[in-house]
Amino acid sequence: SSTHSCLICTGPSIYAHCGVESCRSCADFFKRTVAAGRYFPCRKGDGKCNINPHDRHNCRGCRFERCKSLGMKFDP
Repeated sequence: SSTHSCLICTGPSIYAHCGVESCRSCADFFKRTVAAGRYFPCRKGDGKCNINPHDRHNCRGCRFERCKSLGMKFDP
């Protein structure tokens, strides 16, 4: 299998998870957030945080919004 880039954080991805080309970390984060019914505000307040493999954990709000905007789906 060839490696692609996660559309959420740009890290390496092999499969489409939840309907979007994404890494396992971002897919699992999305599933946990949906299953728990969590809401995370943007840490800076502007909704424009950089999400990449090295700082994808810094703003869960922007990471989750990016997952949703790219069309990730999960029914717990």
